[in-house]
Amino acid sequence: MRKIFQFDGLDGETLSVGECKQDDRIALCISNGERETHMLLSRDEWEELMDLRYKFTVPSNEAALTAVQ
Repeated sequence: MRKIFQFDGLDGETLSVGECKQDDRIALCISNGERETHMLLSRDEWEELMDLRYKFTVPSNEAALTAVQ
């Protein structure tokens, strides 16, 4: 496997993405220092995963904003 990129989380967890030489697949590895989870995806599955969009919303907290001012 050839590692393409890796994200290191603030909590010590990592997400590694690599390319497998056989079968033209993408390998994902999620680890937290104690455990690892591995997943193989086809190129089509990878492209579908990358097309997903996520929206994060954070509710405003007026009391906290007032206290800071």
